[in-house]
Amino acid sequence: MADEKKDIVLLVTALSDTEEMIFEGILIQNNIAYLKKKKESGEVTGIIMGFSIFGTNFYVEKERYEEAAELLEAYAQAVEDDFNADDSDEDFEETEDS
Repeated sequence: MADEKKDIVLLVTALSDTEEMIFEGILIQNNIAYLKKKKESGEVTGIIMGFSIFGTNFYVEKERYEEAAELLEAYAQAVEDDFNADDSDEDFEETEDS
């Protein structure tokens, strides 16, 4: 079997360790192979500051890009919906100040 080279494309840049873990979990759960690469000086900055201001790039195979992007978009939409639901005035009762 000859090694087949696959085209890889940038999917997303995680800007925090939390985002990195979430994106990684989504890709693993959906059996999407990925590569991740810390951007310039990211590891050194991460040691000093506790996080990298440069982020981590996630790459996926070109043929899986659309599926992966849709999964991350669905996650982002769910987070936004949850945030907006928590922000509604219905959850708070008005109180009278004495």
